Amino acid sequence: MPEPQHHKIGVLLHPDYDRPLIHEVIEYARPYRNWTVRHAWPKLDGVQHLAQWGAEGIIGPMNDPEVLEAVRQSGLPAVNTHDGIEPMDVPSVMSDSTMIGQLAANYLYQLNCRHYVFAAFKMNFGASLRRRGFHEGLGELGASLAYSEIVDIPWREIARSQAAGRKLVEESLQPLPKPIGMFCFNDELAFYLHGACRDSGLKVGRDVHLLGVDNDTTYCLAAPPAFSSIDRGRIGAHAAECLEKQLHGQSVPRVTWVPPRELLARDVDESAQVMPPEVTAAIRYIENHLGSALQVDNVLNQVPVSRRTLQILFKKSTGHTIRDEINQQRIERACKLLGTTRWSIHRIAHASGFTDSTQFGRAFRHSVGQTPSNYRQSNPSQAKLDFD
Repeated sequence: MPEPQHHKIGVLLHPDYDRPLIHEVIEYARPYRNWTVRHAWPKLDGVQHLAQWGAEGIIGPMNDPEVLEAVRQSGLPAVNTHDGIEPMDVPSVMSDSTMIGQLAANYLYQLNCRHYVFAAFKMNFGASLRRRGFHEGLGELGASLAYSEIVDIPWREIARSQAAGRKLVEESLQPLPKPIGMFCFNDELAFYLHGACRDSGLKVGRDVHLLGVDNDTTYCLAAPPAFSSIDRGRIGAHAAECLEKQLHGQSVPRVTWVPPRELLARDVDESAQVMPPEVTAAIRYIENHLGSALQVDNVLNQVPVSRRTLQILFKKSTGHTIRDEINQQRIERACKLLGTTRWSIHRIAHASGFTDSTQFGRAFRHSVGQTPSNYRQSNPSQAKLDFD
């Protein structure tokens, strides 16, 4: 078998924000592709450096006009990965920000919040899509009247000044009915607001439920309690695939929208926990991995107690087994998606962790007593969010 053709691939990245991008590009290339990957700062001289090195294609954020023009002038195949700018002539791979906003609305609504807030540093293209998805999602759920926004937040001030963050919270959040569901544009902003809430006497996980985007654990887990976040999907892997098609002379879409991969629910008021932490950890793990081929062994391997101990604790605390919990959560997710989206039965089956529509239909009828289609028809009053 001939060795695959060698290619030099340049990746523009800011080391504080875009490190997952290059990891995913390398992961995409490693098994079957003979790629050498080099990264550079996402500035004009970074593009020039990659061109002088002999890069045959460039991946990365191209929101800087100088960077974008330099990429165009190079004539190299390129993929933009920054979703803060509107689609352009360079092919882009962007997170589906509208879907992210809708997912945020569904999650925070389930926490029985009395008011919902969208927060962003600035209202760029991606932020406007997330805001729209969030607001429309709340509208479909009947909660749009309990909605407000905090935008154009001076991030440098709240990052450097405890007083500035406290003032922002006291003016914008303290007057609102609690609990508040706050959807933040990204994890960095959620982290700053987490500290500002704490400094102002609001308890995260009780008074305020924070939800960020990116699942950057350097922010999500940096202060207790850890806050929830949406993994916006494998942008780097999709960008690498898009670039590879261009290298082989294939046409690519102007924009490839990448759906969010999962929502990591961590926002818990630990003082309200009544179940053993091992059981809570198992339930959370199941919630966060329903869309995968989840097995009981996966759960048992994730909790740091013996398998037998966890099984006994789980049955004693919940009244059923771990396998029953997985099946129950899958059916509950399917019911939610049937009632709140226009997704196809096949897509809902996959999103709920079933291998195919036949298995899904059989399990659903056994648990609910009717087919998925009949269940959807019998719940016409529920919200219908079109994620497609």
